[in-house]
Amino acid sequence: MAQVAGRQLVGGFQHPLHSMPTVAGAGSSGRTSIDEARMPRSWLRWVSGIALGEHKVTENTGRDNQLACYLPDCEVFLSEDRHFARTLQQVKESAPVPLPEIHWVGIKASGGRAVGVFETALA
Repeated sequence: MAQVAGRQLVGGFQHPLHSMPTVAGAGSSGRTSIDEARMPRSWLRWVSGIALGEHKVTENTGRDNQLACYLPDCEVFLSEDRHFARTLQQVKESAPVPLPEIHWVGIKASGGRAVGVFETALA
């Protein structure tokens, strides 16, 4: 985690929880201390929301953001949405917990033979 001008950054963005004041008397530093590894779904929702929002926001953006929260439970993640897969690869680079392999699969390009596409991606 990098620091710029005294602010902690995650993936190049200031994490909102790192800048929140603590309840009076709860801490000596006056700031909360958050361990992202203990809150992987919250971290994934926050950072994927920012990453997805930097591109064209569509009706699927909210669903994509929710899907990202389940990545720690997966061994492999396959998506036909090239932009979403690319965004998740970027999120994975700075994630505080291990995330699965993320692959883009071209089901339409294969003539709709999903099983063959999945077998190729998982090989």
